Amino acid sequence: MGSTKNTDRQSLKSPEEGECEMRPNVGSGRFVRQFRQILLWPLQLVPPAQGTQPRDGDLLAAVANGADSRWVEINNEFPDDASLLQEHAYREFVSFLPHVQRFLYGARGLQSGRSGCASPIRVFRRHDLEKVRITTVEGTSPLLFSVARVELHFFCDVDVVILAVEIEAQDLALKDVQEVMYRFGRAYPSGWTDTGQAWHCPERVEWLDPEGRVLATSDYEDREAYLSSVCRHQAPTIAAHWRFLLAPLGMDQNDMVGRLRNDRLIVYGVNTATEMPALVQAANVSPAFDLKAVGDGYGPSDQSSFYAKGIPVLHFFTDLHDDYHRATDDADKIDSVGAARVVAMAERVVRDIADRDAPLTPVRVAAPAPATSGSSSQGSNVYLGSIPDMSGGDEAGLRLSGVRGGSPADLGGLKAGDLVVELGGKPVKDLYSYSDALYAHKPGEKVEIVYVRSGERHTTTVTLGTRGQ
Repeated sequence: MGSTKNTDRQSLKSPEEGECEMRPNVGSGRFVRQFRQILLWPLQLVPPAQGTQPRDGDLLAAVANGADSRWVEINNEFPDDASLLQEHAYREFVSFLPHVQRFLYGARGLQSGRSGCASPIRVFRRHDLEKVRITTVEGTSPLLFSVARVELHFFCDVDVVILAVEIEAQDLALKDVQEVMYRFGRAYPSGWTDTGQAWHCPERVEWLDPEGRVLATSDYEDREAYLSSVCRHQAPTIAAHWRFLLAPLGMDQNDMVGRLRNDRLIVYGVNTATEMPALVQAANVSPAFDLKAVGDGYGPSDQSSFYAKGIPVLHFFTDLHDDYHRATDDADKIDSVGAARVVAMAERVVRDIADRDAPLTPVRVAAPAPATSGSSSQGSNVYLGSIPDMSGGDEAGLRLSGVRGGSPADLGGLKAGDLVVELGGKPVKDLYSYSDALYAHKPGEKVEIVYVRSGERHTTTVTLGTRGQ
């Protein structure tokens, strides 16, 4: 979809009667007198572990009673006084057939003292959002919309919640309305241009409170954060302004507990504050870990977005293994003793930081430049079967901590300890250039891999597979 330039924004006037209809043929003078968009997101509530509270209990309680929750429950969407009934509730109600109305909303019942069944729906509303400011395309002026409502509808019987967001504005150019309808509801980018713009997403979205203060801003341009989420969780994260809106609900990233092997523990972000190296070393008490300290605050995980905002970070990681993010990583393989040791060390660091008289001294490093090859892991199903060594190092290339049995990497002769320096004719300097080189290919293609083993350079050719097969 081409970029739209709002050159007539300052001269915008109310249209004459009859000129406010939205028509297929877009003309330079067409306007929309009254615009309203309703965004509905169905979300599945992921049940907690077996033997805990009812399936939706934890999440519902967090929204209803959480200390940081901004949601207020609507106890009766259909009050006795008709003047208090909001029209959108009426429109939604009458759109259903009678038996569906009774199922969703229940009969007029328990709260009013009349007989009937209670509704399986519980509705919560936010009142702290007054406006949303949307910049659709780079170089255009922002558009300001009123937030008519933001609601969460819990369908308790089926573990589903629907986010409902309604925005409105008057006297908009038709081309702006089309851009907003196309872009506003995007949860995350499907990719980025060579200049860093997110595909199909707004350039910027800001939630504003009644005083006009910015409560949250989108981060579609933060390519690193989205790639990191897919690398670590094999699931995309959603944009920052949507995460703010849904809080205290959060995305289920299907994360996992790692396995401590040979006492090896990688700690990322050690150089993000002047005092951090000493704090980490002091916390590594007997029985001590074989600690691999990585100074970089950026990397393929959740800490990157915090460090990009100037916040010192630490990320404790027991490294990849053969079952990492696979169906074979079952509960009986959890290393609970190792996990407890890692948590205990993290707690010692956190307590030492909290007990300091002065805050940490942040050390800022520029974010790594995004790749320009045009390749992306988004939607790619190419499979090699290599297991990267996530501790990094000063050497150029990607060190392997192992390969999956029977994978293309295994059949090609790659082994743990090999340093991959070239893939498909492209130099490999780190995990990111390695990923870009790999995802530039398709399943079934033959690629040449250059690696270093015991100081000697070797070359092998592999046939790439399809992930999941």
